[in-house]
Amino acid sequence: MPNSLLFFIALATTCAAIWTMVVRTSAAAPAVAMSVVMLIASLGGPVWEWAKYVGGAGLPADIDAAPFADSLAVKAFLWACIGSGISAFLVPRMPDALRELKEDANPSERITVATLVAVVVSFVLFVIGSGPSFFNRQYYLESDGNLFLLRAAFPVGLVLGLVALGQSTMEHRRRWRIAIYVMSAVWFIGLAGVGSRTALAFPLLAAVLLINRCFKERRLRPVALTIAGGLIALAIFTFGVVLKARYVPHGLVNLPSVAAAFVQDAVASTDSLLVPMKQLLASIFTSYPLAEHSVIYDVGLPVLIGNANILPGTGLPMELERYWPYDWVPLSFAGSWFGATGALGQMALFMLFGWVCCYCSYNLQRSRFQSVVFVPLVLSLLISVLSMEYSSRMVWRVFSVALFVLFASFLLRNRVKSSLPDASNLSGHAGADVMAGLR
Repeated sequence: MPNSLLFFIALATTCAAIWTMVVRTSAAAPAVAMSVVMLIASLGGPVWEWAKYVGGAGLPADIDAAPFADSLAVKAFLWACIGSGISAFLVPRMPDALRELKEDANPSERITVATLVAVVVSFVLFVIGSGPSFFNRQYYLESDGNLFLLRAAFPVGLVLGLVALGQSTMEHRRRWRIAIYVMSAVWFIGLAGVGSRTALAFPLLAAVLLINRCFKERRLRPVALTIAGGLIALAIFTFGVVLKARYVPHGLVNLPSVAAAFVQDAVASTDSLLVPMKQLLASIFTSYPLAEHSVIYDVGLPVLIGNANILPGTGLPMELERYWPYDWVPLSFAGSWFGATGALGQMALFMLFGWVCCYCSYNLQRSRFQSVVFVPLVLSLLISVLSMEYSSRMVWRVFSVALFVLFASFLLRNRVKSSLPDASNLSGHAGADVMAGLR
């Protein structure tokens, strides 16, 4: 099938999934997010060619993007887009008896406090696990602390911080909102200090939440949109700082000097302020040539299945999913699985990813814990972004978290015993009854 025709099919599927999310059920949002990410990835060739010369990507600039019409990466991304888009239609509608309860649900103060405590504890463990090098490190990934605590706190602490930030949109108590914003800023600065690109997640999520609020209220808020634009600019600037930190002494105390050095380099460059934007885009859309070579590389299905083991020790060494001779660059999950399973296998795989996240969202919408309904959306975004330019091991580990949340959501959701919407006619599973004490 020509790539142009496949693109229009994927575009139509994505539009239909968006219609389903808006008209039928908002639980389809994870599938829509995954489908949109893959659709954008399929158009990344020209962006890579424009941005590849400023660095920011693992691949050197002499690697070209294949033309859209002939690209195997386009096929890999578009079939993933179609599969995840179709999964939006596999989510049932919210039972009418639960709609009024959902609208009246308010976040529990105890849940907010518990989340904040977990965020604080995870950050403390992250600092202890990193050791003194958290404040001053001479090279990237230096660690002289407790490695067990570091792995226990990250990326769990990052996810908890993002969950808390999303929870702030439903939190009506000002003191807890301020506490959430403070801890989000602490995690953001801490991650930027150690040179982690995951720091970008905090300003980007905050910008999305502000824009989403304008859509929900159907009102144009100039101040909110201006702040959202500033947060996006902060994320782009932070990426440049983080990239600079990987080549010079960094850490928390060195963060201001690293930022100043990056600004000086950007001003001296012919691209000036476009440097951080180009570096960020190169880092994202390196997935286009990477997926292309991943399809051609043909790792083989046995290797992919061996590395699909979600446990810390996998069936095969991760080096088998490396892009030689650039052995520091992992192969693309989307590209390698498309090369091994073909169009139908790719579509079915991403349909599974989308369905798990969507059904988890559906269950959480039926639960008493409305403040965490966006967690499946975050997981779907992680799966889709990681699958663009990371190998099987990373993607399957995130998917294992999504499966765990799905199983937990079945315990938390409410069942309908009657068509009446009052709470006396709603009974939860045993897990929900136990967790009700948090409210």
